[in-house]
Amino acid sequence: DEFGARGFTVREVANDPTDRAVEGVGEVRYGAPGGDAARVLTVFMPGSTTYRDVRADAVVDLVIGPDFVFPDSLATPEQVDETLAATDDVAADC
Repeated sequence: DEFGARGFTVREVANDPTDRAVEGVGEVRYGAPGGDAARVLTVFMPGSTTYRDVRADAVVDLVIGPDFVFPDSLATPEQVDETLAATDDVAADC
C-alpha cells in the first residue's frame, strides 16, 4: 500500500459507506481532532478536497474520486518535502 509505505497507518480499505458524491481525485474527511492530519494528507494527494464531519476522533478517511489515477494523482516524496518545507518557512516568518 502506497500510503502505508509513506508512513500512514491504514486501518481499513473499503468502499465508501456514504452517499456523499466525490469529485476530482478524492476527498479527505475528518473531524475536528483530525484537522492537522487531514491537511498533511492533502499534501500527499494534490487536488483532493476536504470535508469536515462530526466524528469525535482523529481518524481521517481518504475517499478516492473518479479522476484518481495511480500513481499520477499522488505527490512524489520530493514534492511532499518541498511543500512541507515551504509551509515550515511560512510558519517561521509568522
